[in-house]
Amino acid sequence: MSREDKLYIPVYDKTALAPMFKIFTEDHEAEHMYKLMVDRNIQVLKLDSSTKSGGMFGYQLYDHEGKFNQSLYNAPSSAQWFDQLLKQLDTDMHTHDDASLLTQLTKVVMLNTVGHNYNFGSQSVSGESLNKLYSQVFNSLTKEGFNKFLSQYGFKPDGSLDKEGRQTLVKKLREVLEESGAAQSTIDAFQLDADGNFVTNPALLPSVN
Repeated sequence: MSREDKLYIPVYDKTALAPMFKIFTEDHEAEHMYKLMVDRNIQVLKLDSSTKSGGMFGYQLYDHEGKFNQSLYNAPSSAQWFDQLLKQLDTDMHTHDDASLLTQLTKVVMLNTVGHNYNFGSQSVSGESLNKLYSQVFNSLTKEGFNKFLSQYGFKPDGSLDKEGRQTLVKKLREVLEESGAAQSTIDAFQLDADGNFVTNPALLPSVN
């Protein structure tokens, strides 16, 4: 049947999408779910909580004993079109072509290494060791970036910022807001008076909180 012959059910979904890789499902209960999707050519599985409106049938992935529900191989599925698939918040970088790997996805990937060993040449490394190393690197990069930010705008050890530093910071913030297509009222809120103080408290703006 063509798309025009089908019965439309308006559905409003609000959820995060994450790819599932075979290597991350091996020796895990998710391996059954991955195999189901491949065998039945299912592109997306979503939780009940992701559908905010629109009647859709659902199934239990696991039984009361925590085992994968094999009856799903015979369960009906539905086709869903994403003509109006949008991002809730536009966070694209305007100055770089590359996009960073999402932090939450990275954490999930790293947690799946726990309980496994990996060989790097002649050296065997446990998943626990990789997670510890990841945390150390992440914390180190975060601290480095924070210190770079403080140095770039002249923050003092007590956290204060002089007039010149505030002017530089506000100028940069306005540039970022303009590139992101923020409302003019939001951009205008980032202004300093003659003494270097904010004319309006930006924290009071709903679009900034």
